[in-house]
Amino acid sequence: MKRWIWIPVAVLAVLAVAGIVGELARDDGGPAPIPAAPTINTDQAYESHPRTVFTYFFYWYEADTGAHLDQNSGLPVQLPPEPKPSWRSQDWFEQQLRDMSDAGIDVALPVYWGDTEPWSVEALPILAAAKSKLDAEGSAPDIGLFFDTTILDGRDLTLEADRAYFYDAIRGFFDRIPRNQWASLDGRPVIWLYFSFFVRAFDQSSFDYLYDRFEADYDVRPYIVREVSWDFASRDGIVDENRPIASEANYKWGAALEGYFERGSVAAVGPGFDEREIPGRGGAHRPREDGNWYYQNFGKAIASGKRLLVIETWNEIHEASTICETVEHGRTYIDYTRRLVDEFRKYEPPAEP
Repeated sequence: MKRWIWIPVAVLAVLAVAGIVGELARDDGGPAPIPAAPTINTDQAYESHPRTVFTYFFYWYEADTGAHLDQNSGLPVQLPPEPKPSWRSQDWFEQQLRDMSDAGIDVALPVYWGDTEPWSVEALPILAAAKSKLDAEGSAPDIGLFFDTTILDGRDLTLEADRAYFYDAIRGFFDRIPRNQWASLDGRPVIWLYFSFFVRAFDQSSFDYLYDRFEADYDVRPYIVREVSWDFASRDGIVDENRPIASEANYKWGAALEGYFERGSVAAVGPGFDEREIPGRGGAHRPREDGNWYYQNFGKAIASGKRLLVIETWNEIHEASTICETVEHGRTYIDYTRRLVDEFRKYEPPAEP
């Protein structure tokens, strides 16, 4: 099975070196660098949105085969044995959606891998059936797309064939989720993009192609939330800061490990992180501090006044960034999240002096 990879060590090394070189460049007495063009978030109605909470939902687990539940792959936290964690189980999906509602979450973002793995596509109708049942009983989070860009595997999104691959994978998600279950902002379905590091090249035409194809197929323009690595056009790892990308909103991945970032129009928070048991990883660890890390960063997110907030993550057990029910923490973080979300919803920024 293809392994989950978040940030390759090589990418981290390049970023670290680039940061050091940047610091040195600013201290050499030479001419000041040309400032980058500003990032472009096109959501004109942002200030009128109801405060909305999203979370990343990993649904690749399968208890019968041990997929993504193998102790040898590193599991610092455990999912409850019942209902049996499985992408084949409607009962399991119902429990996850019910718990998300208890936590105050508005939108589940299934972490989608296109048709590269059977679970990625075959589970979606089961997820939709679970939501349909819960909607009939009351309500459940709506479903947005979190596109895991690792599957793009070096494609050049300035080329027609590679753009088509990108879009066709996205269409495969929306074709499997009923339209009345789509998460939307201003009636526009949400597409959430992970890192850009897994593509060779992209520019604004890559996004325009996605907008045009989606609107032609579904008669609605999508609402694209990009990770900040997509903020500027790039080719072969060289970022052109004079060619900003325009989409509705942006966010920064890494909050579970590194805390709240001011960058991005979407606030991101997480409860902690631990990859020490994952073979071949760098051993990064951010202790939860009995929930204090989560409270501290959630507070910063609330104080930012941002109207959209994403929690990293609902149930990524390999990296221990979960807020779902676990053997180790029970439902503690579900309860924490509900209280914090309630504060987020009622927060009013102080008036300007």
